[in-house]
Amino acid sequence: MQQHETAPDAIFIVTPRVLNFPKNGRTSLVLKAMCSGRDETDQWSFSVNSQLPECFTIVENPISTDGQIVVTYNGLLGTHLRSLPDITVVAELGNFRKSQEVKVQVGDVDEFGQIRPNALQCLICVLQFTEAGDRMPRILSGCGHTICDCCIKEIGDGNRTACPFCRVITNNFYPPNFSLIQAVEEKNHQIAASVMSAPDCCDDPTVECCENRHHEATMHCKDCLKDFCQICFAVNHPTRNNHYFLPIKDKGIQIPKCRCSRAAASCVCVNQYCTNPEKFDCPKCYELHHKNCGPWGVTMDCLAERLEQIEAFLRRIQWNQTHFTKKAEVISDSLNRLKVDAKAHLRTVKDCKNKREVQEFVQKEEARLIAKEEQALMRSESARSLIRKLEKCVARKTDLHQAQELIEEARIAKSCKVESL
Repeated sequence: MQQHETAPDAIFIVTPRVLNFPKNGRTSLVLKAMCSGRDETDQWSFSVNSQLPECFTIVENPISTDGQIVVTYNGLLGTHLRSLPDITVVAELGNFRKSQEVKVQVGDVDEFGQIRPNALQCLICVLQFTEAGDRMPRILSGCGHTICDCCIKEIGDGNRTACPFCRVITNNFYPPNFSLIQAVEEKNHQIAASVMSAPDCCDDPTVECCENRHHEATMHCKDCLKDFCQICFAVNHPTRNNHYFLPIKDKGIQIPKCRCSRAAASCVCVNQYCTNPEKFDCPKCYELHHKNCGPWGVTMDCLAERLEQIEAFLRRIQWNQTHFTKKAEVISDSLNRLKVDAKAHLRTVKDCKNKREVQEFVQKEEARLIAKEEQALMRSESARSLIRKLEKCVARKTDLHQAQELIEEARIAKSCKVESL
């Protein structure tokens, strides 16, 4: 038969030749098998032989002539498997048979390297391929070269296109290059991930991410009333596109829950003689627990006033901390100069009694300066610790109703004078 006679001249192509699966997570990759230079009446069929472990599944396209094969990895490869068997893709036409091997790898993304940008460009117009539209990569089935859909239309002559690289004619069969489309998608994901900054990881973040307490939160979801870093927000909100978020610095003051846990504590007791430790309540609980305290204040106004007060304390204590540190540096310089001057002076003193007097004076002065330096450093460190607490309180805006002790501590620290050293 004619198709059997022409079959040996056909070129069997499988792309890609290597499947790189990331180590963690479920991933599906597509193999594309095709025969170029075939007669239009040829009915090729494609099959797959594989000895891959159970963590891989292979699904062939029901249309055998399409040659699209989906390989899925479930992310559960055992650590004892150091290498994986190849996948064998077979093309058959009557008694004629061709095969190609595809290598399978599982590892970290960095092990496979980054996709070269020019590998995702059409070599005719030198524009980036896209996942759809005029710049979708299409295969010239006559030779296997890939150019974009737009260039095929421009250089084609009706239903025939001569490959600009090898001049082989393709007759109106330009299947999408699914491997390149998948690479374009992956590159777009990489770009999107690089634009989204990685979260700051630390043991003591100013505002904790609700998904990971070691991540610094950068945004607040007004619908969930939770704080997120960018990465965790993107991962946990894929189906919540209607949720409204804002930068963490623009987050509003959070009104605490009432002790009854059924409503917001919108009332605050402003009676200075009240002995009830719980000052914030809902209207019903206020009438119950503060019935002799007189009119209540508005919680939001009270918390806003506290926030302003804490911010003012924070600025003053930051100023103090800076000056305590500078004072310690000045004292340290004075101590070093004292030691140098004392050595120089002792060389000029010949009388033993005078030498002892100089040495005693220097020792006392050294002890005095060292004590002052230690005091300055201690106050600087104490101020730094308090600054951290104030910064958290200002940034989180969730525990302003419990900040009275912090305010008292800040008031005492504010009164510390640098000159007292």
